[in-house]
Amino acid sequence: MPQAPAPGVKIANALRAQPQLTSHYPACIKEDMRIVLALLLILPFVACNQPQSPDQIREKTANATAAVKADTKAVADGLKEGLGKNTSVNINSATKDELMKLPGVTDARADRIMAARPYDTTDELVSKKVLTKGEYDQIANRITAKKM
Repeated sequence: MPQAPAPGVKIANALRAQPQLTSHYPACIKEDMRIVLALLLILPFVACNQPQSPDQIREKTANATAAVKADTKAVADGLKEGLGKNTSVNINSATKDELMKLPGVTDARADRIMAARPYDTTDELVSKKVLTKGEYDQIANRITAKKM
């Protein structure tokens, strides 16, 4: 009479007879490992992007507001200083460098302005043909003709 197989052998033979069970199990493990690996790779990025507390947001906003206020005050002070100064250039006494600081006044134009002195009015720059009307219009609000 043939001998009956041992109990463990029966289970092993049964598992070998159904390959879908043994092949399906490793595929599940592979899929689970991919998910775990993906989570481990994403974790550092999520951990670095912690949401800020309301106190941190308020502090950053206060610092930014203070910086804007300081910059605005500096701009306003600069405008006051610039508007308060007498920026007119006297064409009868100005040096060549002072004349050349005027918009559109070149080295040659500054020489012509100095050569045709004295001027009774600033309009004489055009009437004496020292400057064209367009050149004069560029500097008209920045010049005076005071007698020395």
